[in-house]
Amino acid sequence: MAGHSTSTSAIDAASSTVAPTAEIAVRTERLGVRYPGGEEPALEDVELCIPVGARIAVVGANGSGKSTLLKVLAGVITPQRGWAQTLGTSPRNARSRVAYMAQRAEVDWYFPMSVRQLAMTGRLANLGWRRRARRVDREIVERELARVGLGTMTDRRIADLSGGQRQRLLLARALVQEPDLLLLDEPDAAMDRHGIELLADVLDEAQRNGSTAIIATHAADRLEGQVDGALYLSDGREVSPAPGSFRGLRVGRSR
Repeated sequence: MAGHSTSTSAIDAASSTVAPTAEIAVRTERLGVRYPGGEEPALEDVELCIPVGARIAVVGANGSGKSTLLKVLAGVITPQRGWAQTLGTSPRNARSRVAYMAQRAEVDWYFPMSVRQLAMTGRLANLGWRRRARRVDREIVERELARVGLGTMTDRRIADLSGGQRQRLLLARALVQEPDLLLLDEPDAAMDRHGIELLADVLDEAQRNGSTAIIATHAADRLEGQVDGALYLSDGREVSPAPGSFRGLRVGRSR
C-alpha cells in the first residue's frame, strides 16, 4: 500500500519463505484493533505475509483474535494501528473479490428466508445496481447449494436447518461469490466427518483455481493435510505453536 514502508518488518522475513516471484494475497504490518470499552486490544502487532493460492489456518481459542483478524481482512473492521492489504489494495477496495463466511451466531436464523434466498445474498456484489438475479446468478447458486449437499433443500426455511446444515449454507453463500480470497470463520464447527471432507474438497479446488483461503479454527489438526501454513494467536497476539503442532509455511513472525 502506498505510503507504508515494510523494509524492516516481519512481513519481509515472511516473504523470504515463498518463491521470489510469488504474488502476495494478504499483508499486514503491526496490525492493532481495540474495541470500544475493551481493556485489552483484540489484536496487537499482528504481521502476515500470505502468498496467492495458499491455504492458511488461523488457530486459537475463543477470544484470541481470530474473528477480528478475518473481519479486518474482509473490510468490516478498520484497524486503529498498522495496516492491512488484500489482493494488492485496501480491504475495503477488495471487498468484491473477497468472501467472508461469518460464524453461525452472527446470522439471524429466524428471519423469514429460504435456503436459496440466503445463498443468493452472496451474489449481491455481482448483481449490479438493479439487484436483480440473472440466469447465471441462479445457476451458480443452485450449483453451490448442490455441492454442499443442500440441493434438495433450496426452498426450506433457514430456521429449519440443523447446525451442520447452517454451516454448509454459509459456506455455499461464500462460494457463490467466486472469490479470489476466502475468509472462513470456524467453518468446521458443528460439521461431521462428511462436512470436514467437503470443506477439504472446497479448499483443494480453491487452490487449484488460484484462490487464497484463510480459515479460523480452534485446532489445526482438524484441517491436517488441508492447509499449507498456520498462524497461532492468543489474546490478540501471535504466539509460537506448541511443540509438535503443525507449522508449515511461515506466514507470521514465529518460525
